[in-house]
Amino acid sequence: MLTGSCVLVRCSCYGRAANAQAQLKFTDEGVCRDYLCGLCPHDLYANTKFDLGKCPKAHNEHQKEAYEEASKTQDYGFEREWLETLERLLRERDKYIAYEIREVEERENRGMDPVVKDLVSDAWEDARAASACADDLTLLAAFCPMASQNS
Repeated sequence: MLTGSCVLVRCSCYGRAANAQAQLKFTDEGVCRDYLCGLCPHDLYANTKFDLGKCPKAHNEHQKEAYEEASKTQDYGFEREWLETLERLLRERDKYIAYEIREVEERENRGMDPVVKDLVSDAWEDARAASACADDLTLLAAFCPMASQNS
């Protein structure tokens, strides 16, 4: 059990860390630019097979608000970096999903009747098309908040 003085020391350490984080400017390296743009991939994939862990950079609402205000008059290039990050992550996930699909198809196709094999192949094609559509919708949804703020 912690004593009173230990609790005070722990609280003051957390307080200093939070205060230091709040003093950062949105342009500082320690601030998550993805968060400023609306979506940090560390938050997006939390508690999934693709979990990236806790973001090592600061997520602070005040910095986000300051960035949104400042980006009305100056382009910092954060959105381009953010889009590149999201596209890279989507490519990585697509490669992983394609690999998993191939593995399942190989397992399922062993000793399968040719008619059933064709039906399964058609179903996988439909699933791939639906997955591509979902990816497009995810990107569109990610940009909708930005589009409405910039108008």
